Amino acid sequence: MLRYLAYGERSYRERPVRPVPRERWEFEGALRGRIAPVIPGRPPEPPRERRLWLLPPQHGHGWTGDGAPALVVALKPLAVPEALERSAARALRAGGLLHWDMAPADAAWLAGEVEELLPTYHQPGTVDLLRQQRLVLEVAIRALAALPEALVEPPADDPRRTVDGALAWFDDHLADGVGEEEMARAAHCSPAHLRRLFHRVLGEAPRAVLCRHRLARAERLLVATELPLAQVAAACGFSSASTFCRAYQRERGHPPGAVRSERLLLNNAPPAPGR
Repeated sequence: MLRYLAYGERSYRERPVRPVPRERWEFEGALRGRIAPVIPGRPPEPPRERRLWLLPPQHGHGWTGDGAPALVVALKPLAVPEALERSAARALRAGGLLHWDMAPADAAWLAGEVEELLPTYHQPGTVDLLRQQRLVLEVAIRALAALPEALVEPPADDPRRTVDGALAWFDDHLADGVGEEEMARAAHCSPAHLRRLFHRVLGEAPRAVLCRHRLARAERLLVATELPLAQVAAACGFSSASTFCRAYQRERGHPPGAVRSERLLLNNAPPAPGR
């Protein structure tokens, strides 16, 4: 949602905007003509055309121009996507402001989007609010795609999300006989890094966790189907029935056939007294 939307010709050289801190995130730039931010304590930037700056909350700044009227757009959203926040922080640490130099087609697109939103800006309906959100997201996407790699802050590592995603992928491909290396590739990390994440999140190595997942799937098949042990083993990614039986015996303390024997005994047991 936008807290502020402005669009039109401005002559910032004749009527400069004095530097003051703003409460909200602010996108501002010239789609035609040239403007530049004025930052207290910093040398002035040369005015630029088709450049969109992103200024963070509480950042003191004003605006100037080169003397000619400029077609200016200003957007103040409630928030910007997290990836853009991180990139803006990185640019500030490097001593500058995050900006996007727009191609003529991008400038024309932004002008068209803003002109479409202006009539309903003060009394937006549900669809208009969604269009405002879409505009902020699309500006963020185009800006991030155009930024140099040095300014694009990588996403924070979320160990739990990585481990959960890797295990979900493993369960989907369990019958293919995949292992740690394939799972690490699917999680876009090295096997060593994935092992570290498993130890951090689950307190054990992937090998033990994957074996449990295979055996849990096998146990469900043993109970719910009449598949031969060889087919159960293959469906769970074991290389052979004997490999499956050894793993099952080691982890459960009895052979997999015992599960079916117990099921048969329960199914054939006489009804309880009084039933």
